[in-house]
Amino acid sequence: MAEAGLGFADLDALAVTIGPGTFTGLRVGLAAARGLALARSLPLVGVTTLEALAEPVRAEPGEAIVAAFDAKRGEIYLQTFDANHVALSEPMLVSLEEALTHVHGDAFVCAGTGAGLLAAALAAKGIVARLSDAPAQPDARSVGRLAAARLAAEGVDAFRIAPAPLYLRAPDAKLPGGIDPFAA
Repeated sequence: MAEAGLGFADLDALAVTIGPGTFTGLRVGLAAARGLALARSLPLVGVTTLEALAEPVRAEPGEAIVAAFDAKRGEIYLQTFDANHVALSEPMLVSLEEALTHVHGDAFVCAGTGAGLLAAALAAKGIVARLSDAPAQPDARSVGRLAAARLAAEGVDAFRIAPAPLYLRAPDAKLPGGIDPFAA
């Protein structure tokens, strides 16, 4: 906002990433965005981090875009898109081995913090994937462009209810004594 010379009174809408990502990071980001949207009576558009990673990627003809976030523990958050950024899959949490069963096609451009891991796993199976030169983390400009397109397509009233976080991994939190509050 400082770069653009804008203040809060100049905003027409807000956009926020909804995940996947770290539990605390998602909660803090969503809470801050919800608070600002509520205080200013603004629509709030949720964008997944994987959509934001894929948005600046330019695919060559015949390439699919694969957005991959390193989720640690030998897993990645993954979503595939066609060359026009149309989602070919839902966001998912998979092991590197499982990721290979969810990536279909002959040519790929990989983006995100998990791009190198995925490209290496693909190469081990004889599949060529190039690494994108787009930022490895979601960029606010990408989130803004995606949100603006959704607002134009769906109208502001579609975004009056705050988006929910997208959690693909169960929380690591345990009650005292190691009790899992989410176990059946």
